[in-house]
Amino acid sequence: MRFLIVDSYYQSFLEDFYAQHPDVLGWPYEEQRRALMAQAFGSADFYSRALLALGHEAEEVVADDDRLQLKWAAERGLRVRSGRDLLSRAARRLLRQNWRCDVVRAQVQAFRPDVVYVQEMNLLPDALLAELKQRGRLLVAQVATRIPAERTFAAYDLVVSSLPNLVASFRGRGLRAEYLPLGFGAGGLEDVAADGEPVAVSHVGGYGPIHAERNVLLEYVAQRIPVDFWGYGTENLAPDSPILGCYHGQAWGLEMYRVRRRSRLVLTRHITSVAGPYANNCTLFEATGVGACLVVDRKDNLAQLFALDAEVVTYASPDECVEKLRYLLEHEAERKAIAEAGQQRTLRCHTYRQRMQELLDILRRYLP
Repeated sequence: MRFLIVDSYYQSFLEDFYAQHPDVLGWPYEEQRRALMAQAFGSADFYSRALLALGHEAEEVVADDDRLQLKWAAERGLRVRSGRDLLSRAARRLLRQNWRCDVVRAQVQAFRPDVVYVQEMNLLPDALLAELKQRGRLLVAQVATRIPAERTFAAYDLVVSSLPNLVASFRGRGLRAEYLPLGFGAGGLEDVAADGEPVAVSHVGGYGPIHAERNVLLEYVAQRIPVDFWGYGTENLAPDSPILGCYHGQAWGLEMYRVRRRSRLVLTRHITSVAGPYANNCTLFEATGVGACLVVDRKDNLAQLFALDAEVVTYASPDECVEKLRYLLEHEAERKAIAEAGQQRTLRCHTYRQRMQELLDILRRYLP
């Protein structure tokens, strides 16, 4: 099978990447794309590498990386109007959506995939989805976040989610939906260098309004145990937040893995407004995959992914979280054993090689 994986990246990451690597803007599209994928942001090229290893053809495009997409268009003689000459912000936004759709449409036509796999369900407008569906290709969406109520997503042939509650929700709408957990991009990342000083307890993530519930926990812990923080959205925190006192800046992709690799303990908490009672956090696999000991809030299905308090450490309240962090910091042999067991479990059961085999098994039931 041939897969075109349509992804989206945080704009703040893209701005950082191009500021730090300005030379790539002069490179051909494929070299620029490889340099971007090498940063291991999000799911990077983990899907395509795993699918290629399983005997299929696959490629990622980053639909909202305007620099990269305009490069693809220019190299193929596709004329698009970026809208930079327009004064109205609304007009520029509308035109950008239009030309982005033009490029994605052309990429689908050029690659001729059997499956168009959209990593961010809200990315493409309904009109483009309906057009792609008319071309007879299997349209699949991956989603693990909030979805706008006004979108029907009726054009998708299948929705894949790592959240059982979203699977149930889409099925309730009459859409076909299947459960597929997140995973770890093994293939060198498990051996990423632990550059820098060791970190006792770390947290890498977002601190925006959607993370407010988690921020409360992190601040509570940081007032009692030293925690080092990296991530984005700190402008949403109060000026006296204890997070800011130990904040070290953003950490994307490889840098995030390096931070977690040199951390004795990685602390995280799910966003319950999205995940509800279920475990659904990239950190589950990113932290364990590089060999850190993960401390995470207890969820209904977490025991299906890891052995609780043997492969990951769980807590049900802020006080229990603090208690377990302190215990593990004082019992290094036990902490190390849990970290090693968690990494072995992730590399054995939760890599994207395993996930893509599971995805193939699902898709064979839906391909015409």
